[in-house]
Amino acid sequence: PGVWLVGNYDGQTSGFPDPAKAFVRNSGLTGWPADGELSVVNTNIVIEGLRLRANDSGDISYGICMFGVEGLRLDGIEVADLHSAWAFNIAANDVLATSIKIRTGAVYQDGVHIIGGSRHVWQNLDIYSGDDAIAVSGINSVPVRDIVIQGATVRSQFAHAVRLNQEYAENTNLFERITFADIAGFSGQERNGQVRVSSESTNVARPFRDITIRNVKVV
Repeated sequence: PGVWLVGNYDGQTSGFPDPAKAFVRNSGLTGWPADGELSVVNTNIVIEGLRLRANDSGDISYGICMFGVEGLRLDGIEVADLHSAWAFNIAANDVLATSIKIRTGAVYQDGVHIIGGSRHVWQNLDIYSGDDAIAVSGINSVPVRDIVIQGATVRSQFAHAVRLNQEYAENTNLFERITFADIAGFSGQERNGQVRVSSESTNVARPFRDITIRNVKVV
């Protein structure tokens, strides 16, 4: 439990980093489709008791990147110092994530970032992030459904404590039955985002359906 996996991965210096540069990723990401219903390439992945930290080179790497997974268990994971990338980048079905600790304090460093999939439960989160602490965000057109994020302490340096956002004009996906509950902490000083719900899509007039925000206390 006291051992860190320390990595130095070459990556981009701007924009989104390459998922192939993640510390931990599932196989089959090359050519993985980013539109329509989630395309499953792997099933039943369990990650427990893992500690990840990038070195001080400034290179970019995700922490854990899981796309197209059916059945994902994450427990007792700590991620730190990723140099402008996201601690968790997830497009998966049937996800149970518990006891997650994130310490990534620079700009563009999201904590938990969900970009697609259904039937998630995220519990007992302790997040200190540079960018959004918790983001459910359509950067592609995979639907996001039946997500519960409950029980979190969040601290964002530069952005939002909680963000639900359809980011691009071309997006067509829906966000349905999303719950944020029992979340406390503070949001960033630059954008002053506490809880943001917004859409840039020109294809879907009402992308959000059955959204619950309960007992969320951020300043």
